[in-house]
Amino acid sequence: MIGEGFILQTIHGRAFQSGDRLIEFGTVAFVTTGSTVEITTNLSVVECVLALPKTVTYGVNDQLSSDGVVTTGAVTLARNASGTNGLSAYYLMIGYRYD
Repeated sequence: MIGEGFILQTIHGRAFQSGDRLIEFGTVAFVTTGSTVEITTNLSVVECVLALPKTVTYGVNDQLSSDGVVTTGAVTLARNASGTNGLSAYYLMIGYRYD
């Protein structure tokens, strides 16, 4: 338990719940020099996406961004098309699930 009234629990093997918000995290890899990759999610609404390259040495074209819009159960992570071949990234998403 973290603080009063905040219980963290595993959901779908990779998410934690604190109050009514959910946190999902993991790693994802771009295919070769692809400019986008889809992050599957159980969230209905994503409020925040944090994504960082998994390696210390990465190129200027490997700057990551996402608009956090959930479309068909996934959020798109983007970078420039000429990024590092097969770049892997850590991600963390905070949002809500409506059932």
